[in-house]
Amino acid sequence: MPSVVLYNEERPEIKISVTMRIRTDGSLEVSGLDLGSLVLELQGKSDYEYFLLVHAEHKQSLISKLQNEYPEIKTDADLLEWFSRHYNGNNAFSAICALMKRMDVVHDVSFW
Repeated sequence: MPSVVLYNEERPEIKISVTMRIRTDGSLEVSGLDLGSLVLELQGKSDYEYFLLVHAEHKQSLISKLQNEYPEIKTDADLLEWFSRHYNGNNAFSAICALMKRMDVVHDVSFW
């Protein structure tokens, strides 16, 4: 399963990791995990997980819409590379969620 790390940060009070991958069924998944004492202070538990999923049948819609501005995106590897260049900061997850809404791409988001 191809994947890229979009963001990774480690400090004594928090560890943040956001990754994107193509699942074996062809879906696009973004997953994040925040761990540490700061998360406990803010969320009441020491870990916070979040996920975005674009099912395989909707991923091509995303690629087609992105190709209007970025014609170099042709494959799953291109898609992962593009996201790793454009969405690689602490706000990667929320920015990708906003992109999906703005582009009207069917997706699921969950937090726990």
